[in-house]
Amino acid sequence: MLTDHERLLYFWELRTRIDHAQRAWGEAETALAARDTDAFWYRVDAFLGSTIGAVNLLWPSSNRKTAQRRAADLRTALGAGSNAPDGLREVRNGFEHFDERIDEWSRTSADHNFVDTFIGPDHMVPGLAPTDLARRFDPVSRELAVFGKSTSVDDVLSELEAVRRVVPARF
Repeated sequence: MLTDHERLLYFWELRTRIDHAQRAWGEAETALAARDTDAFWYRVDAFLGSTIGAVNLLWPSSNRKTAQRRAADLRTALGAGSNAPDGLREVRNGFEHFDERIDEWSRTSADHNFVDTFIGPDHMVPGLAPTDLARRFDPVSRELAVFGKSTSVDDVLSELEAVRRVVPARF
């Protein structure tokens, strides 16, 4: 069980990470509207890094008892669900360990087609296997994907905002 002081420290970190993630996504959307794809992908990377920082506080991937107890305490205090947004960790890991995903793609791709940092739905490239599409964002469905693993940006943002609304504002 966390002390009130410890809980406030985690709330501070959680709030900071969520604020950074929301800011990064806002800047990504601005870059996309300006058709600055390099800036867009730069901000997506920042969004994922900040988002996973928040996610790890509430839904750690570690099986360490301390992390699990801390996360359970924080989720209870915030009324958060027991699961992280679907696909988020896989997508973030795909970005973070992109080299390993290329290694896997090289061993398993049937056609060795490779499309990266694509903006649009995956069906816009006829005949391309989803696993040959490295990093992709669909601005209509708002799906972010890496090598066939995807997450809904809207679902992630909604979850972050739901948590952000109940994190105490007193710091």
